[in-house]
Amino acid sequence: MITGLLLWVTLLGCGGKIKTLYDEQKSSILAAPPQLDNNWNPDMRLRIGYDTITKLAKQNLQKSIEKGSFDISFLGTSLQLKTNNTVSSFTIENANGSDRFKFNAKVTGNISCNTKIINFDLPYSGQITGTTKLSYENGLFLANLNNVDNLSVGLQKHGQLNLNRPLQKWIRLAIKDSPPIRLGELNTKALPLRDIRVKSSRHSADLEMRSDVATQRNLKPARKKPSDDWELQVSNELVNLWMRKAAFEKGVIDMGVAVDPTSFVLDGDDFLMGLRLWKIKGCANWWRDYTIKGDITVDKDIKLISKNVEEQGKSPGARFVDPLALLAEGYILDIISKNIAYATPSRKSQTMNGQLISAKINAISGNKDAVVVSGQLHMTAKTKKHKKRNKAK
Repeated sequence: MITGLLLWVTLLGCGGKIKTLYDEQKSSILAAPPQLDNNWNPDMRLRIGYDTITKLAKQNLQKSIEKGSFDISFLGTSLQLKTNNTVSSFTIENANGSDRFKFNAKVTGNISCNTKIINFDLPYSGQITGTTKLSYENGLFLANLNNVDNLSVGLQKHGQLNLNRPLQKWIRLAIKDSPPIRLGELNTKALPLRDIRVKSSRHSADLEMRSDVATQRNLKPARKKPSDDWELQVSNELVNLWMRKAAFEKGVIDMGVAVDPTSFVLDGDDFLMGLRLWKIKGCANWWRDYTIKGDITVDKDIKLISKNVEEQGKSPGARFVDPLALLAEGYILDIISKNIAYATPSRKSQTMNGQLISAKINAISGNKDAVVVSGQLHMTAKTKKHKKRNKAK
């Protein structure tokens, strides 16, 4: 009986220590991270490839200058001239670390006038060079190509009419009034950040972010082209801390047990998670470690599917509890999908200059440094059906 009592006292003592260990881990994960200095490094990076920006910018420019009209005065009479234009080519220079880059566009078109006193249809070809500024404003990653540096049009005179300047003025105003290109839309209310900045690389326009959790490891500089139209890089440590933070905020799930995903690594589409179960309520507290293997898939959303469990270490008196049953609660694995969705281009159709732009996730994989999510940006013409649907909303 004395032996049994001593064992019971020992277990109670260990239980107190185990609760203290759990609380120490919880405090360290949920503690506010330190303030950043000006030389902070990112633990998340959204990249938009220059090929993608070129495609979107060309479409945006085409929509802005496609057709229009302007008035001129001729022999005391006001003439309305009409113009139709086509962007035949569009190229950009990489930003190379800054927040802006040069663009070059070649255009062709015509100016026409059909009145009782004058009738003509004049073709022309021209070239536009300008600057595109990248910015982040109110959750939006934007590219504005509304600054024209040089504009030339090869338009022949029609009698006494020299229409070069009026045409140039109209093109400049049309470009100035063009809406910004939405490269990404972030939900920073759902995914708080300590800081965010535009800092482009050789191959992409980048939005660098630092999360509001105390990560220690930084993302390495991006040295290759994005694998698709856009790419989101998230450090492995940050993914793991997202999970740990969600777990500690949730606390005890069932039977006095709380979970702690102590590690997470994604290799290709296979993940390896370290999971500790903490028994912290009631008598005889304990901890028990498991390794969980599974894979990650992309359908409409990102999903982590657990497939295999291996038991690891444990404290004295630890009971067996099925870790997959606790993970089935979903909130720990789902936090990855939710937070990644908050930091990627919006998958809802957004209207831009009469066009619909939306994003799609195509793939997710991991390496020794980061989880990498990639996908496409689609821009399509807004139809009458879309307009009616929007009005109905």
